[in-house]
Amino acid sequence: MAAESLLSETYFGSTVFQYGVFFGVLTVGALVGRALSFIIEQRLSRKAEATETEIDDIIARSLGGPISLLGVVVAAALGRRVLTPTPAAEEVLVVVAEILLIVSLAWIAVRLTNGLVETYIGRYADRTESKLDDALVPIVSRMTNVAIVIIGVIVILDSVGYDVTAIIASLGIGGIAVALAARKTLSDVFGGAH
Repeated sequence: MAAESLLSETYFGSTVFQYGVFFGVLTVGALVGRALSFIIEQRLSRKAEATETEIDDIIARSLGGPISLLGVVVAAALGRRVLTPTPAAEEVLVVVAEILLIVSLAWIAVRLTNGLVETYIGRYADRTESKLDDALVPIVSRMTNVAIVIIGVIVILDSVGYDVTAIIASLGIGGIAVALAARKTLSDVFGGAH
């Protein structure tokens, strides 16, 4: 009887039992995401390496880790149906799911651009005799990573409800991305030049 009353206790509009089912669905989603990540990293990567093109190798490597997080996001969307949250709790759930989705997509984008830059721009830099283009490859990689992260943060701020148009206009987003990405690499390049 005590267990039944505990399971029927309501917090933020949903019962303890509903939360238990929700977290069970999240756990299954995390396990499925991890299994898919393993399949992509092990089996799909091997098949991609057997092909002549390199773009499929890059895509397979890019999807490996972020698929685990996407599994949790999909599970949260499905598990949400068992809950009956209050409007405030509903808003928090939606924002958390959006943030996790944005983070996982930004993670995929960072890994994808790193792979593209290292494979294609790095190969071109290796064929030339100049050392400058070899030094520029990490700069390009960092610049794209910083740009993706900044875009992700802006989208997250927008989903939370901040007015991002003022932030973008006041910060001069392109200049910040270039400065942050190039700062360390330029100091390394100029430090190694003498």
